[in-house]
Amino acid sequence: MSQDSASHPQPARSRPQDAKLWEEFGSQQANALSGGGTPSKAPKPSEHEPPSLIPKQSLDGYKHMVQTPCARDSFMVGIAGGAAIGGIKATIGGLKKMWPACNWAVGSFTVLTIATYELCQRQRKIELEGMKEAAELMAKLKEKKEKERAELKAAAEEAQRYAEEQKWKNSWRNPRNWLPW
Repeated sequence: MSQDSASHPQPARSRPQDAKLWEEFGSQQANALSGGGTPSKAPKPSEHEPPSLIPKQSLDGYKHMVQTPCARDSFMVGIAGGAAIGGIKATIGGLKKMWPACNWAVGSFTVLTIATYELCQRQRKIELEGMKEAAELMAKLKEKKEKERAELKAAAEEAQRYAEEQKWKNSWRNPRNWLPW
């Protein structure tokens, strides 16, 4: 945890928005889970061992599943949709059709949850691409404005130099103006 905070410093609040966006989206994906890019501490299987068909996951991963982006909303839509479809099926079929109604509820929960999750992920991807494009456009605009400022500053300096030169030409202190011919 201390390595994560050392390798990813918190952005300062006084920088312009495009610098913050570039820092956030320059080389990493937005909203990535913490520790997602760090190497695993799990032992690597040897070359001669067949891989296990059953994944060995701790319950810790399931406890924090709802903290992943889009998961909470997807589960809520799936639960509500599954309950509604199962309830309608049970109401129409009566007590004799209770098990098929339960199957419909579970199936609709699964389908609605997956569909909602995928839709949310697609929208997040589109939004992230839009934010990257906006950051690029903001950087180009900033560069263009700096270039215009530099040109205006150079033109102002040139105008000032020319005005001083003209002032010197017309000045009584200029020795050339003392000549009678």
